[in-house]
Amino acid sequence: MEFLNALVFYLMLFVVGSLCLLYRDAPILSTGLLGHVRRFLVECSGRVVPPVLQNIIYNLFKYLLYRRNFVFQLIYVGGCILAHSIWAIDMIPILRHHYPNENHIFWPMCAVLCNYIFWHFAWIDDPGVLNSKNQPNYTRVYDCDEVLYESGKVCSTCQIPKPARSKHCSICNKCVHRFDHHCIWTNNCVGALNHRYFILFMATLLVGLAHGMYVTSVTLLAYAKDVNLFSASFMNDEGQLQQMTLSVAFQHLFMELPRVVFIASAVLVLIILVGIFFCHHLYLVITNQTTNERHKLQELSYHHMLCDPKQNLRSRTNKTGSKCMPNNLSGYRPYSRGYFNNLLEVFLPHNFIIFRLKTKK
Repeated sequence: MEFLNALVFYLMLFVVGSLCLLYRDAPILSTGLLGHVRRFLVECSGRVVPPVLQNIIYNLFKYLLYRRNFVFQLIYVGGCILAHSIWAIDMIPILRHHYPNENHIFWPMCAVLCNYIFWHFAWIDDPGVLNSKNQPNYTRVYDCDEVLYESGKVCSTCQIPKPARSKHCSICNKCVHRFDHHCIWTNNCVGALNHRYFILFMATLLVGLAHGMYVTSVTLLAYAKDVNLFSASFMNDEGQLQQMTLSVAFQHLFMELPRVVFIASAVLVLIILVGIFFCHHLYLVITNQTTNERHKLQELSYHHMLCDPKQNLRSRTNKTGSKCMPNNLSGYRPYSRGYFNNLLEVFLPHNFIIFRLKTKK
């Protein structure tokens, strides 16, 4: 089981590392036990890694994660090309041999085409960039709740009043209406006008990965059936014949079809990562929250006492003048209008904005 155990260990390590990278700015990773572990690891690495190498790594991460660039888009396209090349070279011949009457090309091509369309729109579409002309209209869409968003705020960079739910993106250097986050995979902000494309991009990616897992599994099982792998025996370390085990069978498949096993392992990891990320964002959509607002609530919860959100701003400040947080912080949803309306707000943003402007005349 050594080979299989090592593979599972490294895959789990990659999943945990990727999740820490995805949620690197989340307060939960900076406070409590996880915060202590994070600071301990940073301290240890600071003592072991030479300062010159530290600067190189820091500047590289700063460029990749906090500057606009096409690196992750190229990685995404390259990964798609690599996966489909392995599918065409290694999997299609086996599938056609075992299932000659089935179409093995149509559904994978549909999945990748749909995913590319939504990825393209999430990349090039306007997320809802604010300027002096459209800012007055965007200001009327949402009211400031005086907890997450205070009225009268002005963006220090763009020098325009900040509508509720907007934020200045330091990467794009623009203020965005209903800002969610900056996506490195689309090299664009996710805002009110392109949030739907981002959700559909993740949904189609998850469907494509699930289909990829199905295709690789069918391919490996077809090959195993072809060579009677599971009914075979092998010689153990004591020189005795033993019935085939899962670990040995997996190792044999890896030796015979290394690229297919690699793709199957990578797809499994990506299903877990994309699945967690998609479920998280779908939850935010149906509760009418943004990633930015979720982070703000988590940050405020660590620094402010709880009080009733329905009180006015003056009564929601303590003697030191610091702002209080609402009671039942986990259920604080100032902009939620019900699950169905929340979905419509994201997937029909222009209609929602027009509706709000008409009702607030």
